[in-house]
Amino acid sequence: MQKEHRIRTPILPLCGSMLARFLCGKWCNDTTLGNAAGTFAAGLIPPLNGIPMPATAGQQLNTFDAYDFSLNTDVGISDAVKLHSITGYHNWTNQFSIDGDLSPAQTQFGNNTLDHWFCSQELRLIMEFGKSVHATLGAYYSDEKTTYYTLQDIRYVSAGLPVGICPLPTPTCPIFPLQFIGNDPVKTTSKAVFGTATWDVTDALSFTGGLRYTKDTKNYTFYRFNLDGTTVNPFIGTGLWGNTAAFDGSKTDYHGSVDYRFNPEVLAYASVSTGYKAGGIGPRPFNPAQAIGFGPEKLTCYELGLKTDLFDRHVRFNTAIFYNDFKDAQLVLLSCPQFGGPGPCALPQNAGDAKVKGVEVELTVTPVAGLQFDVSGSHLQWDWKCVNPAVVGGAAGPCSSDPAVIGLLGQTPLGFIKDQWHAGAQYEFGLPSGSTLTPRFDVSYQGSQAGANLKPAPGSPSALYGQVAGFTVANAHLTWRNAKKDLETRLEVSNLTNRYYFYSKFDLTGAGAGTISGSAAPPLAWAVTVKKSF
Repeated sequence: MQKEHRIRTPILPLCGSMLARFLCGKWCNDTTLGNAAGTFAAGLIPPLNGIPMPATAGQQLNTFDAYDFSLNTDVGISDAVKLHSITGYHNWTNQFSIDGDLSPAQTQFGNNTLDHWFCSQELRLIMEFGKSVHATLGAYYSDEKTTYYTLQDIRYVSAGLPVGICPLPTPTCPIFPLQFIGNDPVKTTSKAVFGTATWDVTDALSFTGGLRYTKDTKNYTFYRFNLDGTTVNPFIGTGLWGNTAAFDGSKTDYHGSVDYRFNPEVLAYASVSTGYKAGGIGPRPFNPAQAIGFGPEKLTCYELGLKTDLFDRHVRFNTAIFYNDFKDAQLVLLSCPQFGGPGPCALPQNAGDAKVKGVEVELTVTPVAGLQFDVSGSHLQWDWKCVNPAVVGGAAGPCSSDPAVIGLLGQTPLGFIKDQWHAGAQYEFGLPSGSTLTPRFDVSYQGSQAGANLKPAPGSPSALYGQVAGFTVANAHLTWRNAKKDLETRLEVSNLTNRYYFYSKFDLTGAGAGTISGSAAPPLAWAVTVKKSF
């Protein structure tokens, strides 16, 4: 089992004593799973000073319990017609605690429990019309429910009175730390009907076309309690407690492609298709104003590709180039004072329209029996065509192509990787007993990633520490298989060079937390596995 290590990156100058406390080494942090009891002193309204703050506590373990059920059934109606049924059920519970600042400071802590079940049914009618035309008609239905329980103790931000009540010349008076319990049920359903048909015009030329109609519904009910778990939190529960926000949308998508096989070794194809990701409601509002909706994200994809098996299958070369046209691309904002004031934020919104151009290449060569070389790589280019001004802190308005507005977003969104490549080699040695011994060596590169969707200011902590740098990592395997190929023992060593790098980073400086946290990759590690097939 691989353990995730998280490390806090200090982003502000610290005095010597605190600096020593915050930095404990490469693969560790100063997590404190819980906050001590205390009192809150507003300093603005003396009668409210000294409000007690309950203590909170969590656990070191991340527990995940799940079970699944699936059933696939094929019914032959005739030689040319078959019915295929796919039934699935999934149920899981996940419990974990998080110290948001990963430091000795007690500023942000949360307990979380997610209970989830999901069931789906799909039917496919597969039909053959002679030797040249075959088609599939189908229908899909899914139903799911997730209950999100969370206890949040966020002491770096305070809830305030409504605008106009505060007696001082400020918008609101911070009068209570942001402590609450949420227990929100989320229900979603998805229904779809679809059809696809392929016409083999000749042995070399084929056309494929398809349509799909999808209807999605989501219902999110908000509850915000005090830490006693029964009374309504008056600062963020008002306007949220018991309210259900809903999304209801549908979309018709299409696919069309043409394949041409020049010979048994070379096939070329071209395709155009559409798809969409349903909209919804901000699932984690930290105040009533953040419980706002976002629309679906729509995509049109154009692709050209080549697949080959050359030189009697000793060389396999595949490549594809594509152009993706995004409409109303969804981004999660971690800072959104324009949608309800400063403080924490985890608000999905439609940021604007974008285009992505890319190329993928993979090559596998087996020059002699047992020896294999393989390389692959991809390059993606994300470009915003226009940006919603409200998403970057401006006034609401139409999607803007003004470079000054577009420049407020990062060059690429969170999770987008511009460049990746991999290279590997292996050789299978035959042993006298008929068993084999195969050493393998792999090197992989992953390009840099953004730490937040908004573009950081030059020289800011976000610019200096919030970006995920690219990294190269090497791994090695040594595999023994017996003559029957039913017993296998593998020795593997990961991160051979003991490289220190981050998988991801989470930048909360814009939300006022003053922290940037990251998931550090494990150091050099080894493992032995034994596999027996029956």
